Amino acid sequence: MLRETIYSPQSMPNGLLSYFKAIFKDFYLGHNLGKQLFERDIKAMYRQSFLGIFWAFAPAVVTAVLWIFLNGSKVIKVEVTGMSFALFTVTGTLMWQILTQSLNTTMTCVNNGKSLLTKLNFPRESLLIHAFYTIVFNISILIAVTCIISLFLGWHPTFTLLLFPLVVLDLIVVGIAVGLLFHSVFSMISDFSRMITIALQFLMYVSAVIFPKPKTD
Repeated sequence: MLRETIYSPQSMPNGLLSYFKAIFKDFYLGHNLGKQLFERDIKAMYRQSFLGIFWAFAPAVVTAVLWIFLNGSKVIKVEVTGMSFALFTVTGTLMWQILTQSLNTTMTCVNNGKSLLTKLNFPRESLLIHAFYTIVFNISILIAVTCIISLFLGWHPTFTLLLFPLVVLDLIVVGIAVGLLFHSVFSMISDFSRMITIALQFLMYVSAVIFPKPKTD
């Protein structure tokens, strides 16, 4: 017997608690579909790519190398205390890449799933699970490569590294939340994907990612 679903114009007809119960239930029911969507996209992506996982970390590495070159050639001069500029740039670029990949991946996965939404009745949370798995996969490669580069640059791990997963999780959650908000607001504007790409590049240069935060007296 098919399950009967009743949709109501009220946002929370049975109270806030039942609303959250329904969300967690849909996450559980949609986990398998979200995982299958992730596996399908990853296989398709790297089956058609010659360089494979190189593209998962190439943007961050290229950006870091560019700024290291500019600072080393005296085109720009950035003073960093506590660590070398190369190490500061590599780690700062990693943090920014985690945030931007979380945002862009969420928007892409939800947007690509719109065709499924009009044809099938399935938990919408599956699209978020798909995005989360994709983000974790790409970021894991990026973190591994960044750690190897950092070791060559003289980085010595300390006990504070245990807090790093919390930082990564916070950036992923913020990126998913902002990406989902942007998609829900601007999904009808086709030019928004280009606008957000330009805006993220601008924000990177005005934030304290590749240079230290100015000191205020």
